[in-house]
Amino acid sequence: MEHANTADWFSLNIAIGPGWLLAGLGIVVLLRGRRWYGWLRGLPAVSPTPVVARALSRVLGTHDYDYDAFLRADGADERWVEQRDAGFRRLTERLASGREASRALAAEVSEGMSDLRFADANRVPF
Repeated sequence: MEHANTADWFSLNIAIGPGWLLAGLGIVVLLRGRRWYGWLRGLPAVSPTPVVARALSRVLGTHDYDYDAFLRADGADERWVEQRDAGFRRLTERLASGREASRALAAEVSEGMSDLRFADANRVPF
């Protein structure tokens, strides 16, 4: 048995018509449709803010300031720096005072609740 052309021997001439394509698409939709439907239903609840913030953080970079540099970040003169410093000190005192009962309760409860320990560990330190 002699083969005239090896390229013809290995070539497959299969015509895929629109019926087969629709059947394949139907199978994919049946297998994945429920997942896609759930994903599409949840899409309005997705916020673009984290994605945009990550992209902007790569462009802008990070800036570390000490307290004085923070107060002067916009090039303010001494009068504004003193007002900002006084405002931050007043805010610190106001947030620190008058919350003794709340702090005592939080200290008592936080030993038994891991969520409170987690929130306390990640709290802003002022």
